[in-house]
Amino acid sequence: MLSDGFVRVTLDTLLSTRMTHLLSGVDGEEEPRVRNCGAVTFITGYTEWVCDKLQLPLSVGWDWSLEQLGGEIGFRRVGMPRTNVMLVTPEMLDYGWRLNLLALGQVVDALPWMEHTRAAMRIS
Repeated sequence: MLSDGFVRVTLDTLLSTRMTHLLSGVDGEEEPRVRNCGAVTFITGYTEWVCDKLQLPLSVGWDWSLEQLGGEIGFRRVGMPRTNVMLVTPEMLDYGWRLNLLALGQVVDALPWMEHTRAAMRIS
């Protein structure tokens, strides 16, 4: 690890590493609002996944929103992940921050995070 705090791994290494659910939570309202009957409300939260099986621990977290998807309530990732991971090429060259986050977003979307988050939130 360089002094910038990133854990550098190749995409292949990350994909072959088991990430585990650490925690999930619901965001609190920033300010109390007077709600009118029938007003739209938003439920948002966060989830964090880790891996401690490599030389240094990896952490990837992201925000989510609870939405109606095709008649059912489901989770949708909101925005890019937050992480200490910097993906590198096989030659150990950094992906760069934007490409790193785009690639990690795809990795996140492939994780079974919705089921784990649903269970952590006790949402049926």
